[in-house]
Order: sequence, then structure tokens, then C-alpha cells
Amino acid sequence: ISAERGLTTLVSNEMRVNSLMLKHSEQHIVLADASKLGVNSSFQYGLPADIDVLMTDESASISQVAALEAAGVRKVVRVGL
Repeated sequence: ISAERGLTTLVSNEMRVNSLMLKHSEQHIVLADASKLGVNSSFQYGLPADIDVLMTDESASISQVAALEAAGVRKVVRVGL
């Protein structure tokens, strides 16, 4: 998940399934630990603005969170584990 490319994956079949889930859902909630933030993979299936809520752990950097919000993620929730 990155501010530049949004939602990406390394697997083309996974991209197709994820694209369909986004298309057929009203609210998009993404759960990803901080290691996934700022990462770009080969296949893009969604933009940052497609994410209504991103839930991540408290180790997510403030700068990564700010970049994602500036790119269009509506809300980022950092959860302590």
C-alpha cells in the first residue's frame, strides 16, 4: 500500500479477485501491518482514494500515514498490539 500507487500485489490472479471485491463493495476497509505501507508491487488494483479505512499497527510512521491520507485514504487507524 503506497501513496503513489495505492493497493498493489505481486500476484496477477490476486489482483483480479481484489479488483472485483472493490468493485462490488460499498465500503473498503484494509487491514495491513506497517511493513506493508510504502510498498509497491507489480499489479495495481486500487487507488489510495479507494480506501475508506486503513487499519495498521502503531509502528506505522507518522510520515507514511500522512502521505496516505494526503493521497486520499479517508481514515487511518493505528492500533496498539
